[in-house]
Amino acid sequence: MKYPKGQTGNKKGVPMAKRKTHAKGHAGVTPYQTNQATLRAMLKAAKNGIMQDKSFPETPPTTEPMSELPLISFPGTPPTTKPMKTSKNDSDKEATTKASHWLLQNEACATTNDLPLSSWCRECAKQGNNENCRFQYFREIEGTKVRGFCTSNGPSEANKTKWQAVIEKEEKKTSYEYIIKRVKDTFLEIADQEERVLTKNKGNIVLWKKHIPGVREICDSCATSLFNYHWICQQCGLAICLDCYEDTEQHLTTSDTVHDVWIGNPQFLCLKNPLHQDNLELFQHQWKKGAPILVEGLDKILDITQWQPKAFMQEFGEEIHELIDNTSSDDFAKLMPQRFDDLMDALPLPQYTKRQGEFNLASYLPDSWVKPDLGPKMYIAYGSAESPKTGTTNLHLDISDAVNIMVYVKIPHTRETLKHQEGVNKILTENECNGMVTGKTPGALWHIFNAKDTAKIRQVLDKEISRKKGKQTTKCDAIHDQSWYLDSDLLAKLYLQHGVKPYTFVQCLGDAVFIPAGAPHQVQNLNNCIKVAEDFVSPENVNQCVKLTREFSKLSKQHTNHEDKLQIKNMIYHAMNNATSMGHIRDE
Repeated sequence: MKYPKGQTGNKKGVPMAKRKTHAKGHAGVTPYQTNQATLRAMLKAAKNGIMQDKSFPETPPTTEPMSELPLISFPGTPPTTKPMKTSKNDSDKEATTKASHWLLQNEACATTNDLPLSSWCRECAKQGNNENCRFQYFREIEGTKVRGFCTSNGPSEANKTKWQAVIEKEEKKTSYEYIIKRVKDTFLEIADQEERVLTKNKGNIVLWKKHIPGVREICDSCATSLFNYHWICQQCGLAICLDCYEDTEQHLTTSDTVHDVWIGNPQFLCLKNPLHQDNLELFQHQWKKGAPILVEGLDKILDITQWQPKAFMQEFGEEIHELIDNTSSDDFAKLMPQRFDDLMDALPLPQYTKRQGEFNLASYLPDSWVKPDLGPKMYIAYGSAESPKTGTTNLHLDISDAVNIMVYVKIPHTRETLKHQEGVNKILTENECNGMVTGKTPGALWHIFNAKDTAKIRQVLDKEISRKKGKQTTKCDAIHDQSWYLDSDLLAKLYLQHGVKPYTFVQCLGDAVFIPAGAPHQVQNLNNCIKVAEDFVSPENVNQCVKLTREFSKLSKQHTNHEDKLQIKNMIYHAMNNATSMGHIRDE
């Protein structure tokens, strides 16, 4: 969707959008970098349990080279530039610096005279006059020409003072010792990662980048704050943090054939081959971050013909809708044994999704316990592209993890087919999903939020309820009641007020969507669809299950989610009981 003007970018934590391919970029650094000598001095002090007073070093930042990040690599090399002399005027808005005839870009791309649109950064190109320009104080230009990133000799004296330690009184020594004791291990991990990346990667110059007051720079891939070393594209300004760099490096070296890609906006993992041997490792690495995961290609494993409406009608006649709405998982296996077996054989990541999967905590409940109904459940619905403000499944969240598989997609053939297709294309364009469905029939549009954003979503919806109905007289929950579908206006409002943006993508035939427990999500069928879902309980999201069990218990007794149907505490107990029965287990 198109998000509000003036609110994308790095400003105060508002997440940024992404592109799929980018030009090769320098390994840019923020003023946090100082240099490795200072970082190691702090590291040594932390190891010794003593925090020494260390100010910003007098030497410029290290210029050890780094290699190109595969995610943003592109043929060709960045232009080289000679060191530039800084102006004596070191105010917050530094004076224009000149080396030969090249000038430092000291304004946003959108307000720089004569600079063509093709040379604007991603934020200025989207927003026009934007205070979050990626290239301000960081690029050399002359008129319509761009030379490249500025390679000055590091920060000015005025900028150095912003990063010096604050000298406190002696009575704070005890407090500092406590901080060191509790924080040093995490600090050492961060510092070691910085050194590890510099040591492993050779090839690019490390540049110093000026801090812009009031702007928090964040990674375009994971929306995490940029700490120090990071990667930046010289064409559009896309930024990638070290965590995402190492993730990508790991993924690209696990196999000679690339079987996983990053899709969506924000980006998330898509596994192209559901049977690949490396899927489990990649899945676990991303699943713990609370993001959805898409697995493609299940239509090549399933017997897709038996999931078509014609097959159901031949077997069950007009009663198929009632069977779908009222069938429990046990009934599903009894009524449709062939389909049940077909589904179980095709489930991706079976270690998590199968009933006896070793990472499915539900599998550890003894047979004498009443097992929760975790599926499979089948959903059939017509496409509703002509009603973009109406969802097929309204915004809600589930107490357990789930995998949702698209087993049938069909464009409705009626007198309104052309109008329907226009509606589909409009929705795809508004949600920036056109590129996801090339050569495929789009099935359903998904919006999945991170669980940590639930409270912010609820705030926006509560305001909408109050605005439309006045002061609430009855206790209700906009998310648990499943009474809202966030259309483009509400999504824009949520982003404008809280910087919250959902993972937005289209599910097609054979796609399996993994939804984390506690993640608010909504679905709109673009065409006629049949989906099958299986729930599971993963170790990574068990804290969300416990939290939601408590939350659901506070709902009214008439609410469908009030009863504890999951029995999460029993699952945790029996899983831990089995796990610890092996004796000493190494805890990493």
